[in-house]
Amino acid sequence: MTPSELNRELGNMDIHLLDQVLKGRFTPGIRILDAGCGEGRNLIYFLQNNYEVYAVDKDPGAIKLVGMHARSLSISIGENQFIAGDLRSLPFSNNAFDAVISVNVLQHVDQVTYDAILSEMVRVLAPTGILFIKMEARDCLPKVSGSTEFGENRLPAHLISSMIADKYKLDMEESVRMEEILGEGCWLVMVLKRRFDSLKMEW
Repeated sequence: MTPSELNRELGNMDIHLLDQVLKGRFTPGIRILDAGCGEGRNLIYFLQNNYEVYAVDKDPGAIKLVGMHARSLSISIGENQFIAGDLRSLPFSNNAFDAVISVNVLQHVDQVTYDAILSEMVRVLAPTGILFIKMEARDCLPKVSGSTEFGENRLPAHLISSMIADKYKLDMEESVRMEEILGEGCWLVMVLKRRFDSLKMEW
């Protein structure tokens, strides 16, 4: 397969998300949500391979581009599949998705918003569903004296992973802290699975 053929098949998918696809983490046919999708760089493969794809981003222009990508692939989309909206209040019912992905979103928000987004992503995730998170590992950044801007996000990456898993009753499938990948800084990649007992949580 040529590079251009790979690009048509995968788009500009994040390499760590691609790793999970290759491991068989996401079964074709499942309903998947990209929370903070941007212009849809991680959705091309899913759109072309029989996944039921939904996407939310705060930028209406980005959502418009996601729709254009889908139509360019001759894929019909429902009215509420690609939505410009607030990740702190996702317009979906509880347990709606088999997988939720969040790539390079959580490092951009304060602690209150971070907690709200995580809670919403878990709320819409079905039991045994997969939550994929990639975010900047803030423990490798210099801390400004007196700053509390990022709260828990300043903790070592392994503690952030454990806290998320414990708080939301998730099983940790993978947690990897990557340093200075191609000069792009430090990244935390988490793959979590929702437990059945998390259905008892109140939202």
